[in-house]
Amino acid sequence: MKRFWWASSALIVLGGLLLACGGSTTNPNQPVVSGLTKRVLASNSFSGVINIIDASQDVFSNHLFQVAGSQPQQMSLAQDRSVTLVFNPAASSIIVLSNSTEQPLTLGISLPGHSDAFAALNNATGFATVRNANQVVVLDLTNLKIAQTISVQTPGQIALAHN
Repeated sequence: MKRFWWASSALIVLGGLLLACGGSTTNPNQPVVSGLTKRVLASNSFSGVINIIDASQDVFSNHLFQVAGSQPQQMSLAQDRSVTLVFNPAASSIIVLSNSTEQPLTLGISLPGHSDAFAALNNATGFATVRNANQVVVLDLTNLKIAQTISVQTPGQIALAHN
């Protein structure tokens, strides 16, 4: 009788373990976000990543933005904080990072040259100066392309008003 009880108990425990192993509903392909409420982004052009720093503890988090094939440098946070624009001088492009998913939306919106300054209103519209092309470029961040170019003699900086 004891053997039967031990065998039954072992089968119940084994069945419970098997059920516990296969019940996950998370998608392994879904990117994991840091979950940090206070964070700082730091571009690392040597390794092609943007590190996420836990600003409440002043330590690097285990999460980062992977920006394949780039050398991220200057960054600009959109006024509504939805996206961050990052200049990639290796490709003369602007990379759009989603701040909510902590993932790049694109490998880059190609510019006609090097940009000295750029800014975004929100996740739909951004601007970049292209000094050597004498242009201010209006960026369509929704469709990830250049929407319009405006001729300006040697534009240097760009600033967005609060309104």
